[in-house]
Amino acid sequence: MMANRELTGRAKAVKEEFIRLRGFWVDEYDAMAILCPDFLEKLVATGGVVKKSSTLSPLLHHLVAVALDASITHLFDTGTRLHMRAALALGGTREQLVEVIQIVSFLGMQSHLVGLPIILDLVPEGDPLREQAKRPMEEKDEALKSQFAESLGVWTEAHDLLLALSDDYFPTYLEQLRVPYATSALTPREKALVLFAANVSVTHLNEQGIRTSATAALASGCSGEDLLHVIRLASSLGMQSCVVSFPILVDELEAAGALEVSA
Repeated sequence: MMANRELTGRAKAVKEEFIRLRGFWVDEYDAMAILCPDFLEKLVATGGVVKKSSTLSPLLHHLVAVALDASITHLFDTGTRLHMRAALALGGTREQLVEVIQIVSFLGMQSHLVGLPIILDLVPEGDPLREQAKRPMEEKDEALKSQFAESLGVWTEAHDLLLALSDDYFPTYLEQLRVPYATSALTPREKALVLFAANVSVTHLNEQGIRTSATAALASGCSGEDLLHVIRLASSLGMQSCVVSFPILVDELEAAGALEVSA
């Protein structure tokens, strides 16, 4: 219903200012313009400050935004599509977007990195899992560790544990992992920022992942300002509560005969 509504008055003025400063608009924003135009206006101003202070190119800005919206802990299809479209309009390529999605898909590995140390604390002495975790690292393990660290630029004690417990799983997973790092549509700096974005997303916030991916990003040539901008983009995901919920509220208010539109 929202897509068919014509904005007037204050709502229309705020929409026009949003488009002037941000260069885009989606139908879901209509509800915010109707219900709280002042709030939307302040949102536009905040976004303008973030954009003005960015050390990222416009294309990289949208690639990072794709990483945030497409991350498994968020999966916001409206934002993913919007930023993909913007990236392509700025000269981004299919290969770059494929690499972004592949890299953020590896967030799932943190189920192992967070979960395994906890499980080992809980299982009793003599449990086969605990005994396997004690096995010494062999030459083939050292090679796998080096290949992993070379690809992602990170390695932690939790990775040691994963490797000790993995048998055939780790080398198979490593081959999958190396696919987006063996291609070069994105630079090492860009890949590092994409991975950092997935870790620092407000819907994930894994402290160990943030620290290790930030360390790798700095080693790849990223600046502190680069990381700060990604954090600002990640924090903006909170506004998607408005994007999703306000259209529903407008529909329900309208159905109840309680929708009042400001002039």
